[in-house]
Amino acid sequence: MRLSGYLRSSFFSCALMSVAWPISFLSETHAQSSLPPVTVDAPDVRRPVSAARQAATTRRGATVRRARSPASAAAARPIEQGPGSQGQRDADGSIGVVATQSSAGTKTNTPLIETPQSISVITRTQLESQAVRNVSQALNYTSGVFGEPRGQVNGYFEFPYIRGFSPAGFLYLNGLQLLGASAGLQIEPYGLQRIEVVKGPSSILYGSGPPSGIVNLVSKMPTAKQFGEIQLSGGDFDRKQVAFDIGGPADPQGQFLYRLTGLVRDAQTQVDFTRDDRYFIAPAVTWRPNENTSFTVLAQAQKANSGFFNFLPAQGTFLPNVNGRISTSLYGGDPNFNRSTIESAAVGYQFEHRFSDVVTVRQNYRHAWLDVNADNIFTGAFLPNQQRIVTRTAFSNRDRYDADTLDNQVQLNFNTFDLRHTVLAGYDFQNSVQDKKTGTGVAPSLDLFNPTYYVPITAPAFTVNTTQDFQQNGVYLQDQIKFGRFVTQLGIRNDRANTDTLNNFTNKTASQTDEATTKRAGLLYLFDSGVAPYGSYSESFQPQPGTDFFGAAFKPTTGKQWEAGVKYQPTFFNGLFTAAVFEITRQNVTTPDTAPGHQGRSVQLGEVVSRGLELESRVSLTNELDILAAYTYLDAKVTKSTNLLGDLGKRPVGIPTNAASLWADYTFRSGALNGFGVAGGVRYTGSTAANADNSIEVPSYTLYDAAIHYELAYLDPRLKGFKLAVNATNLFDRVYTASCLSTTNNQCFYGLRRTVLGSLTYRW
Repeated sequence: MRLSGYLRSSFFSCALMSVAWPISFLSETHAQSSLPPVTVDAPDVRRPVSAARQAATTRRGATVRRARSPASAAAARPIEQGPGSQGQRDADGSIGVVATQSSAGTKTNTPLIETPQSISVITRTQLESQAVRNVSQALNYTSGVFGEPRGQVNGYFEFPYIRGFSPAGFLYLNGLQLLGASAGLQIEPYGLQRIEVVKGPSSILYGSGPPSGIVNLVSKMPTAKQFGEIQLSGGDFDRKQVAFDIGGPADPQGQFLYRLTGLVRDAQTQVDFTRDDRYFIAPAVTWRPNENTSFTVLAQAQKANSGFFNFLPAQGTFLPNVNGRISTSLYGGDPNFNRSTIESAAVGYQFEHRFSDVVTVRQNYRHAWLDVNADNIFTGAFLPNQQRIVTRTAFSNRDRYDADTLDNQVQLNFNTFDLRHTVLAGYDFQNSVQDKKTGTGVAPSLDLFNPTYYVPITAPAFTVNTTQDFQQNGVYLQDQIKFGRFVTQLGIRNDRANTDTLNNFTNKTASQTDEATTKRAGLLYLFDSGVAPYGSYSESFQPQPGTDFFGAAFKPTTGKQWEAGVKYQPTFFNGLFTAAVFEITRQNVTTPDTAPGHQGRSVQLGEVVSRGLELESRVSLTNELDILAAYTYLDAKVTKSTNLLGDLGKRPVGIPTNAASLWADYTFRSGALNGFGVAGGVRYTGSTAANADNSIEVPSYTLYDAAIHYELAYLDPRLKGFKLAVNATNLFDRVYTASCLSTTNNQCFYGLRRTVLGSLTYRW
């Protein structure tokens, strides 16, 4: 089934290209009159001249040079230099913490100031400045995002919330979904160039998904400039890590470029008996036979000895317990039983060819697999009439995921009278196969205040043994139209998704087919001052495997968003400011069936509405000061439900109403402290509901982060290229509960305690 699907996709790709060839010849006569994308010459980043200023002067008619190709993404075409640092241009074109373009929202590398949708970009400079440990932690200073609701839980999923909804299982790597909707995977942030957060329904370009939006991870790519980096780091919880990143041209002509990124980590965590070990390697090669064609092969492999789910009760974490506070290092499992080995690999390519100034075609493909071999013990409820001993459940999980993903695109840039069009037509296909075995059994109870470990525990027999094959085919069309200062974005897509679930015990297959058409529209106006107000509408859909009590298949959940906002890209310094208000309605949400005799079944009567305000600023002033600021107000409510859990009209669990953050990084560029930098940040997270009826709330908390760094060449010229840095997360060691999923089942999560990491980096 996977092979036939891929052949169909390849056939469709050839058909798209066969259409593009005659269009390219016919369009040659229009090439001179059309307005292809332009690229402004890079600024001298030593002076306070911003990319925003260039964009503004371009709109006013300044001299520009014509781009060699439209370029679908920052990663689609190698950049002419290697990794950057504070105040310098990064390999993807961003300066400091400010990115001015993104492909995630449109797949056409559109300037953020011209995109009528809220998109946040975490640059490589920010990832390094904050020394992030995982993708979720990298999102902590982003508006609209609750990055670490599971606190210090170290599983193989990323668990952020975006605008009140979770995109878990919907991470994207270089524009292609990772492993399918039901799989999760932690991607090593050292291998990333940037992280792009597209907020709100995004099915028009990406197919099935939640209304939260997507998190697109962009890999480090080969560059045309030779460079190298090696980094040694270590810190709390006996963390030891070595990483390297090298690349450049492989031949004198520069037709072949390469990059090799790798990492080895040996580490414990704040929870006793748990590990955070990892091996990661990511090679990449680009072939550029001419200025119009590029072909990049990307691969990565990762093995992790990590993954645990430390569920804790509310009594003893944030609520009083007669026995005192539960230790933040308490391990709810047993080292004699628990284990978690996660292996993954991926290989694929990105192809782009520009036929003319009008026509460009692209094809992106990836095959990925993931193996999970895990045994965990979950703590449950307290034994009756006491707050000390909890029941426990043993859980065994063996998962194997295989996924093929293909995305074909034809981009047309042309004029019709005074309208400048950027049309994107595409067909994408994905096929993910999951072999899943799970089993649950009873485990010995545990005294949370005097735990006993290394007790005999019988591995549970597998009670679930399924093979699920998910296929999705999507055709999409998007037109970005410029008329004077107006920018309009229109899009439509049709998807067909098929899910076949084979019960390997009974040899019976349950099949489900869903089809959906989603739409998007947006309008934006560009002022000379750099101000751009906009409004937009977008939709999403997400298949829901399963049936109700009567055997009827669940309909896909749907999402609709209205958004209005304003963006400001100053003309006199490098920065980007955004403000947005939005309303998202998610329908067909499953809710418990309250009919007599239907206990344990669900019906689709649920609806959740999320309304909010987001403010965000990203500023890089010269090469000395970077500033990030964000504020989020979120009013999320369950508006339709059977109310069996008392959730009607209540906030969903784990979603803060208010959140704010501020980060600043300053580096001295003169005087006795030349080359020395200091950074600090503060993060506020408001209270969250701990149970469905909102009768219990997790208290708000404020955390502080800090860092110092020093470029050692200013101490001794012979140390050129060396940089020393020390980062502290939760500087004042606040003990806090990040959130709860349920107080009835004791599913609360401690946040990360103070963590200090030191690193020594050498670049050449």
